[in-house]
Amino acid sequence: MFIRASLVCLFKKSHKAAAMLKEKIKQHKISGGGLKTYVETRWTTVHECVSSIVRLKNCLEDIRDNHSEVITTPAILTILHSRGFFSDMQHLSEVLFPVEAANSTLADAYVNLMKIAAVIQNLPADEYKGSPKPIVITKKIDRTIT
Repeated sequence: MFIRASLVCLFKKSHKAAAMLKEKIKQHKISGGGLKTYVETRWTTVHECVSSIVRLKNCLEDIRDNHSEVITTPAILTILHSRGFFSDMQHLSEVLFPVEAANSTLADAYVNLMKIAAVIQNLPADEYKGSPKPIVITKKIDRTIT
């Protein structure tokens, strides 16, 4: 989630980047507002945050390609240029959706958390230069399943 947090923080803290994103949202006629932040104590907000990145893919790519000067952090520019970033966010959004929906049972939540762990484990660490691959501890869970 560090990658996502850095991206959202850049567009929330930089007036220039925020104004450019707002302009691109209007230009592309995208509803739903801008990038959403998440609250650590409200883990269902992670889906809102990730899905906002997916929803604003065209705007972010447009800014990356035509107005890269507003992205002041080289690491964020590298992330936006990486081939699998938006695909990874799309997969993560799909996995998080049932968890975010209030109708998930505890068993559904457990299965979805296992899917999340698998998706995170398969993220390529070298694509996002400078971002360490998250460590997911699944030994205890694996023993429970088998």
